[in-house]
Parts: sequence; structure tokens; C-alpha cells
Amino acid sequence: MDLHILCSIFIRLLVSSSSIVGTSSEADLVAFIQEIEMMKFVGKHENVIQLYATTSMKGHPVMVMEYAEEGSLKNYLQKYRHHLADQSRFPTMRQLGKFGQQVAKGMVYLASKGLVHRDLAARNVVITDDLIAKVADFGLTRKAEFYYRMHRNGRVPLKWMAPESVCQKLFTTKSDVWSFGVLLWELFSLGETPAANMSTGEFLKALSSGVSVYTKPKLADDKLYQDLMQLCWRRNPNDRPSFEEIVDILSILFPSL
Repeated sequence: MDLHILCSIFIRLLVSSSSIVGTSSEADLVAFIQEIEMMKFVGKHENVIQLYATTSMKGHPVMVMEYAEEGSLKNYLQKYRHHLADQSRFPTMRQLGKFGQQVAKGMVYLASKGLVHRDLAARNVVITDDLIAKVADFGLTRKAEFYYRMHRNGRVPLKWMAPESVCQKLFTTKSDVWSFGVLLWELFSLGETPAANMSTGEFLKALSSGVSVYTKPKLADDKLYQDLMQLCWRRNPNDRPSFEEIVDILSILFPSL
């Protein structure tokens, strides 16, 4: 393959236990193949990471993905928070709002395909060199026309999860909306960890009792916090906005988008 082509793509390789590069279990292999199949189903959208091709290398499955030069949204935000990046590219409030709207547009598309992401967070959104946000990491994504109930226990992104997901293992597009609200919180805190001052036990207790667990992030104004973030965190999933409505709300809050 030509060098300039190699430079424009990212190759993700799952290695076997016999490889000198590392080890992986059979469950890891199955999960990786499932993610490949999910990526094929997802298809193409400007705000969703694109799968270019699948192949194998020395017997291992490989996904050839669209390359995002800036890496994850979380890392992008944190490098500015810690003053490690070119300050000429420091994100403005408009840019942060635009990232949020781009993610919401990607989620509109996924919902139209009957998909529930289940792990929407800044760490699972990537940023291209021209500052386009794209939803990525479909390892937990499932087809669910109305809802998906998780049947197996495992590591879960607790502080991004809606109450019904934590308590009932129930995932819908509206639980993705809750997670999107947390992603907005990450955006306007420049990549801080949500509810970082709460232990897992404290977080679960507050969540189950209906106490607000997310304070207003330092860069968000009252309207953004009250008119969008808190709407995403309503306990009744039916009271949360749709992703289409979120796109419209962000257009109102950031008129220049």
C-alpha cells in the first residue's frame, strides 16, 4: 500500500495470545468481530467515524478506519485545559457548541438506524484536523428498535449512564440522550471527569434518590445548563428531548452555528 494512503488511515489490529505484540482472549476476538459487523451496518455519516475496509493480517482481523488527527474529544479538551496545545486553536464557546451539535447530528443518524450506542462520552468521540466531531467506538452499540436490556454483567461507564440503565439495565435512545448531557458537561468543563468528587457508592445513592449529580460546568452559562443539560437528565426518559430537538436547541443557544 502507498505510504500516503497509510498515512491517511488508522489500522486497528487485535492480536492473538501467540503474538509477541500482546495477548487477547477468545471473548475479545468475538467482541472485535461484532464491532466490525456493527461498523458495516452503521454506514456513512459526516459525524460518525467511517469504516473503510476490513481484512486480516497474519490471521488477525483488521479494521481500516477513517483517521482523526486530533484524537479523542476528551484528549483534545484536556490538552487545552492543561495548556499543552497551540493556544491559537483553543476552542471558543461557539466551537464547543458546534462539537455538541455535530455529535447530536451523528446520534440522530444512529437512532434512525435503530441503534443504541450505550457508551456515548467524550472519550468515544474523535476530532478531525478540520475540527469535525465524529461519534466512534461501537463496541457496546446494539440494534434496538425500542429498547435493549443488557443481560450480562461487565464494566460499564457508570457516571455517564441514565438511572434506568444503572438500575434496570435498560438502554434506549433516551438513555443515550442522558449520556449526551454528560458529554456536554465534559465539553464545557474542558474534559474534566463528571461527579469526580463522588465515590461510586455516593453516586449510586444520589442517582437512585433523584438528587442532581452534575453541577454546572465552569464554562457553561445558566441557559445551556438549565435549558439543555438538565433536560437530558430528567428521570423520566419520555421527558428528555430527542436528538433532533437537541440539534435545534443548540442552534438557538449558539445562533452562529
